[in-house]
Amino acid sequence: MWLDHISWRIEPWDTEAVRAELTQRGLNPRVDTGTGGDIATSRFKSFHVRDPDGWDLQISNQTKEHHEG
Repeated sequence: MWLDHISWRIEPWDTEAVRAELTQRGLNPRVDTGTGGDIATSRFKSFHVRDPDGWDLQISNQTKEHHEG
């Protein structure tokens, strides 16, 4: 079994507030929309950051069970 990242859902989602908070904490958020589209128009919105141990953490507006692609 391989674990490549952990994902956390935030609700209610506010893209710019999430980006600002991650940036303020020095986490260098990387956009991931699942399709490479613009985060402002994509239904799936998320950011990836690295924790202090190097783990890839995904902060998203959806979970796998509710992913609307």
